[in-house]
Amino acid sequence: MPDERTRLAAFAITSAWEGGKGYANYQTYDAGIISYGRFQFTLASGSLWTVVDGYLQRSSSVIAQQLRPYADRIRARDVTLRNDPALKDLLIRAAEEDAMKDAQDAIVIDRYWNPAMSSASVRGVITSLGQALFFDMAIQHGPFHPYIQRAEAFYGVPAKSHLGDNGITEQQLIERTAIERQLFLTDFANRKNLPGVKKRGDFWVDLVDKEDWNLEGDTGGNVFVWGAPVQVKTPDSGRKEEEPGEPFSGTFTASMWVQGREEPDIHSGKTVSMVKDESIPVTRTYQPSDDEEWVKSEKGWYPTRHPTTPGIVLGELVAD
Repeated sequence: MPDERTRLAAFAITSAWEGGKGYANYQTYDAGIISYGRFQFTLASGSLWTVVDGYLQRSSSVIAQQLRPYADRIRARDVTLRNDPALKDLLIRAAEEDAMKDAQDAIVIDRYWNPAMSSASVRGVITSLGQALFFDMAIQHGPFHPYIQRAEAFYGVPAKSHLGDNGITEQQLIERTAIERQLFLTDFANRKNLPGVKKRGDFWVDLVDKEDWNLEGDTGGNVFVWGAPVQVKTPDSGRKEEEPGEPFSGTFTASMWVQGREEPDIHSGKTVSMVKDESIPVTRTYQPSDDEEWVKSEKGWYPTRHPTTPGIVLGELVAD
């Protein structure tokens, strides 16, 4: 079985090839109609609905409530959603929630990672490089792609036969698999005049040529996708440190002068202050205790209640 470092490294590499913008990644320029998330779940394939459904089952936030009216249209793969800015905004904001991250991860693990690791296990593939390659191919081409079996046919060994017992090594199988995939992507890139497509195939062949079987990267622990470093020796989960509180969509109106802060802490640096009756749009709320609550806007964090002013409400918070 693969270790957790290998999975995190594999996820980091493939996520970088899929756009590199993490759980909130959103684009509408290709045949997927809408492609969303760390691994680009598409409206056209129905995988976007699977993600949204998983999120709605996990979340009761304001954003989830606002997203629910879109459920039937996402399930029906409504092409007119391509040009819906409200849906785009909701999905990008939903990606701040653990519920959306969990929904995306659960689907990737169930539909792509586990099948890829099953394919690796039956053959006896144990290197981090081999397992990460299998996952990357499953994401880009689907779990039932032909490249591993083409490599086996190249060596004249039975499909899914165990390495060592079948007369070839794991290194031979992974090298030829990477080449078979590279040949396909190069041909596709030439036929479609999409030169960037072949870079993904070249990347894995290059790692094989470097014999980076443990997937440890360069001296800094990085491999490079589109020229940008991806940490593989000590990869993280891809989840940026969360801001405190919960996403919120609404307005805060000050009932008196209120000082803005860089963080929800009165000892934090000052930002723009609010005057009485001034209103600002709010994107998050945070309640660290029963008598303390903060709201966030693009101008900073503002207290609505605070222990330093007991019994005084500093403003009114209204949801959209």
